[in-house]
Amino acid sequence: MYSLKNRDLYADSGCASSELKVNIFSCFIILMLTALSALFQNPVFLYPVPLIFSLNIISSSGMLKAFYRTNGMSFAVLATLYWMMLYPLPVGMGGLTGAIGYILKR
Repeated sequence: MYSLKNRDLYADSGCASSELKVNIFSCFIILMLTALSALFQNPVFLYPVPLIFSLNIISSSGMLKAFYRTNGMSFAVLATLYWMMLYPLPVGMGGLTGAIGYILKR
């Protein structure tokens, strides 16, 4: 709501980095494609998933390197899995909730 109100949604601040925005967007696109594949029982919807995942890894390379420097390879692998598969869900839902709240208050 703050970013929408101050018109700085695309600003790259600490907890709202471009890496996080790409990560959330990638996660939700992959979830949507997976749901479409299941709904239509057609694997063609899953074809772009490796590309999206790869672009997300490239976008998040600074974060992933920090994971590695923090505590080595095993930590980096587990932290990357968390970063790419779980973390975007509550953060994305919080952002969506904030956007809906902002729109409803207008």
